[in-house]
Amino acid sequence: MVLQSNIYTDTWKSYKGLNKKGYKHQTIDHGKGEYVKVKKGKKIHINGIEGFWGYLKEQLLKHHGVSKTNLI
Repeated sequence: MVLQSNIYTDTWKSYKGLNKKGYKHQTIDHGKGEYVKVKKGKKIHINGIEGFWGYLKEQLLKHHGVSKTNLI
């Protein structure tokens, strides 16, 4: 990632240090009912990546992880 990039995440505490690393970090707080932010007329959300991780976890559980032969 390029420094000064805008990074949007949920409020997981491990992301808190991104500002100190030089990124512009903003959160989407699902706990407060926030799912979309509007910035300069654009809708910003993290639903796509959350859906991907949910799907990946489901597949890893289904297949009992990833075999070493399938890792890069």
